[in-house]
Amino acid sequence: MPWKLRYFRDLDTGEEPARGWLDSLKGRDEVKRLAAIAALQCVLKVHGTDVCETEWGKNLGSALYEFRIRHPAGAIQRMFPPTRAIRRLLGNAPDDDKNANVLLRIFFTTYGAGIILLLSGYDKGRDPSSARQRAEIKKAREMADGAQSGLRARIRDERKRMNSRR
Repeated sequence: MPWKLRYFRDLDTGEEPARGWLDSLKGRDEVKRLAAIAALQCVLKVHGTDVCETEWGKNLGSALYEFRIRHPAGAIQRMFPPTRAIRRLLGNAPDDDKNANVLLRIFFTTYGAGIILLLSGYDKGRDPSSARQRAEIKKAREMADGAQSGLRARIRDERKRMNSRR
């Protein structure tokens, strides 16, 4: 059963950092955006947290995961033949861009049964420094902690409502 991909939304600002980052990959970075979409749909949505058992992911602990994208969209489509819906989503993704340096990271957490919450992302190829990576992980961990706290509160509220109905 495929996982459901959702975007983390900051309740104070209404921003969705992962979606905003993906949408910002335009122009000469379009090949990276297409690679991210292909990988999210063909790999993360299918395998969920099990991607951490492969080259595609890393468990960072405390319910925070890193999704690693290292291939252009065309290569991903050849590795994982896409469904008709994914082909429609990707449009005319190039077969392969030999010059594309794709090295993206997307941070995620789980949010209940079968739901992956996409937190944020960055282009590690543009800034491979360990300082940037630590800063991105710290920011993602704060989002994951907030999402997990919110989920626990929601579950508590639902249980209270169910108990009060009895």
